[in-house]
Amino acid sequence: WGGWHEWRRCPPGQKIRDLRNGTDYNHAAKGSSIGLLMISIIIVQYNKVALTKQAILSFCRFHGNEHEIILVDNGSTDPSVSELKQEFPEIQIILNQKNVGFGPANNLGAKMAKGELLLFLNNDTITLAPFIPSVEVQFRENPKLGILGPKLLNEDRTFQLSAGSLPTFLR
Repeated sequence: WGGWHEWRRCPPGQKIRDLRNGTDYNHAAKGSSIGLLMISIIIVQYNKVALTKQAILSFCRFHGNEHEIILVDNGSTDPSVSELKQEFPEIQIILNQKNVGFGPANNLGAKMAKGELLLFLNNDTITLAPFIPSVEVQFRENPKLGILGPKLLNEDRTFQLSAGSLPTFLR
């Protein structure tokens, strides 16, 4: 439940703009040798080790460890990074010295990613079922598809609005 995440197709060699400094770089995606799409999961965290552990564990419960996971620590001031390194030695960790913001931190993860598909997964997301196979099918069957947003649920499993107009005082 909860959390925000989205999928983006990132073909090899595609120019990506780093919003922090305006520079462009080429995405170096590498496909899987078994014909499946290589997927990189990018998680940004700041001082929330318990949430981040929960997000990683729930994702791996349904999808194993065959996907690249990149954690961008946004200048945490608690000992969370060393805890995460110990518990998840297979994940790549980018350490920011300060909190650069959510968007720029995701861009850092995307820059490091090797996957053809990038999953931007909030660290407060709990995976409730396997979903990667159906996402792979959608991207494979729809070559013009560039971004995909999943259905999000609240903790009580009711629908969570994740797009559209935000509420205002007038409505």
